[in-house]
Amino acid sequence: MLCTNSHNNPVDALSCRVCGVDTFQAPTLVQAAPLNSFAVASMVLGIVWLYWLGSVLAVIFSFIALSQIRRRAERGRGFAIAGLVLGLVGVLTLAVTVTLFAVVAHHVHSPG
Repeated sequence: MLCTNSHNNPVDALSCRVCGVDTFQAPTLVQAAPLNSFAVASMVLGIVWLYWLGSVLAVIFSFIALSQIRRRAERGRGFAIAGLVLGLVGVLTLAVTVTLFAVVAHHVHSPG
């Protein structure tokens, strides 16, 4: 606890042990920055995937979140980056899956 002369004292002190004053500063409460909703949504959609629609939305929401976090000084940058990475993994998995199905379908139906 700080006295009015800014000396640090134990919480249960009745007077300052350095200068002897018996008045203390009121503790200040620091409010945390809000958590960005798009960042949370991007991470959740990146985890869930929802038949790859979630992956695409996770990538979009991540870019929106990162932009808002920078402008508004909000928290959630880690959530947005996690959503972006998971979303990109999902989109890449979708691309590989579609390519494999196209190759298999071409070989199955080609005369030969």
